[in-house]
Amino acid sequence: MTGPGHRRPTPGGPVPAGAGAGLPAAASVTRRGPGPDAHATPLRPADLGAADQDAADQDAADPGSADLGPADLDPAHLDVAVEVLRLLADPTRLALLRHLAAGERSVGALALALDRPVPAVSQHLARLRGGQLVRTRREASTVHYRLANEHVAALVAHVLHQAEHVRHPFDPPHHAPGR
Repeated sequence: MTGPGHRRPTPGGPVPAGAGAGLPAAASVTRRGPGPDAHATPLRPADLGAADQDAADQDAADPGSADLGPADLDPAHLDVAVEVLRLLADPTRLALLRHLAAGERSVGALALALDRPVPAVSQHLARLRGGQLVRTRREASTVHYRLANEHVAALVAHVLHQAEHVRHPFDPPHHAPGR
């Protein structure tokens, strides 16, 4: 799902400038090793450092990762996942999805909630619909939007919670009692 003008980082080269904007320097990533067309060999425990082995052990024990499998690392699958993340990488679209997590809304209600013009909101919703993140229902001349599935709601919640961890590293608001 790449289009004209989309460039991938060259194998072994750095991530394009701005890709890690707003992240600490330690979060910058440099791509190393074979490109996406090469056959990957599984890592052996001897290939991992102590911290990597601890992370691998934690991943194996994480019940949330139990449903992930080798197909999730297929290059085509990863490309689709990147496109989903690109759709989320817009404040208006992320806010729209957050509002839709509370339930179905009309375009007019969403525009009012975001204090944005209806045509601008409609364009963002069209992008989200194209990415299969939202679904529609027409009632007379009104189009109602809802999240496509429960995974979209979870993804939005996790992204917003992670943002709280970045902004409030020692006391993120979603960890407050009663929340």
